[in-house]
Amino acid sequence: MPQSVKILLPLLLSLGVLGATEIARAESAESGKSGEEIMRAVYQQTRQHKNQSADIKLTILDKRGSERVRYFRSFYKIFSDRTKSLAKFYKPSSIRGTGLLNETQDGDAETEQWLYLPALRNVRKLNTSDKHKSFMGSDFTNADIAGRKVEQDRHLLLRETKEDWIVESVPKDSTDPYGRIETHIIKSVKVPRRVIFYDRQGRKLKTLENEQLRRIRGMVYIARARMENHLSGGQSRISRDRMDVDRAIDSAQVGFKGLSR
Repeated sequence: MPQSVKILLPLLLSLGVLGATEIARAESAESGKSGEEIMRAVYQQTRQHKNQSADIKLTILDKRGSERVRYFRSFYKIFSDRTKSLAKFYKPSSIRGTGLLNETQDGDAETEQWLYLPALRNVRKLNTSDKHKSFMGSDFTNADIAGRKVEQDRHLLLRETKEDWIVESVPKDSTDPYGRIETHIIKSVKVPRRVIFYDRQGRKLKTLENEQLRRIRGMVYIARARMENHLSGGQSRISRDRMDVDRAIDSAQVGFKGLSR
């Protein structure tokens, strides 16, 4: 689920939705800040709590408006030397038990991923090609759900406005299907407002709009997002509810035991 798309998570409603006034209250421009420094600040903002879990609704719409809805639980845990996350589907019954496990060691750009299909009772490690396939029929890829590491890309601050930084990220891996990624980051909270994905021919593939932000104990997270697919005309929406950062997540929960049980 950057890190944006690290894209993955009980919701503290008392903290409320960030209002337009707060989002618009940008910090003053930080001269000399590089694209990489900005993206590292975005990445660190998401890591203020070592245990994060949430209930997530995934709505998939095709260009005719036909809708499919899926529900999964997300678990995210930061270890001393790595980060692991798990997306585990529980509804509808046809996909109940399907899971996607992600593990990234600190300092590594590559995220390892495993998919569990209950009908086959099989855990399969995803190869590079698999990572760039659709996540459960949505407009997000499996790699999008895992999120991008800062080390995966070369980052350039293209420009800045009073409210946003606009950073261009170019993948270092020549086999990456994305040619470049343009991220519009809200300065005041260091969270992406919009992420635009281009292919290696320069075509606009997808646009991610983060439509609602919430706070939980100092950390700002994305409560609602929409990915628009410019090629298919479809879109996928993610709504995150029941966010919890206080409950400890057992190591097994974000391991093979949690994936396949």
